Amino acid sequence: GGAGSEKPLPAGKKVDKDARYTGKVKKYSKFSGFGHIEINEKDVVPDDKVFVYHKSINTEDRFPFLVEGMEVELSLHPYKKNYAPGKIFVRAKNVSAPGGKPI
Repeated sequence: GGAGSEKPLPAGKKVDKDARYTGKVKKYSKFSGFGHIEINEKDVVPDDKVFVYHKSINTEDRFPFLVEGMEVELSLHPYKKNYAPGKIFVRAKNVSAPGGKPI
């Protein structure tokens, strides 16, 4: 799935926006500029995976991309969607190499 495949957080569940998590790139389309990261910490987000958009990659590269299987560090960004009132979704933010280094 594409951008519409994310599942909302279970009701009442919150994410720590200041926490850093580690994970592995599950899938990434350089052409589309998005993909998914599987988070190593379990039960933080539905299915332990989170959507990532190229603008969320911490890099000096003009056209940043991630490679399948790459180890990354990330923050989580909760947001709402107009078509799902009352639901909270989560995507990756400030995605970097382990230790916070730019990708």
